[in-house]
Amino acid sequence: MAILTKGNAEATKTIRNLDHPEWGTKRFNYNEQPLNDGEFVSSFGVGSNSSILFEKDYRFWEVIS
Repeated sequence: MAILTKGNAEATKTIRNLDHPEWGTKRFNYNEQPLNDGEFVSSFGVGSNSSILFEKDYRFWEVIS
């Protein structure tokens, strides 16, 4: 099991939440959008179920592929 990190994010396509495996796997889109406070976010999910994922929260996700 590999934890999602900045170093492996660009090659990652599918992730799963460590605390909520019942959520299933999520499609991860590394797009590194900067916010006004300097933090970066990417997105996960598809279409209307898409959400942002803060870089500080990567540690809560494991890489599936």
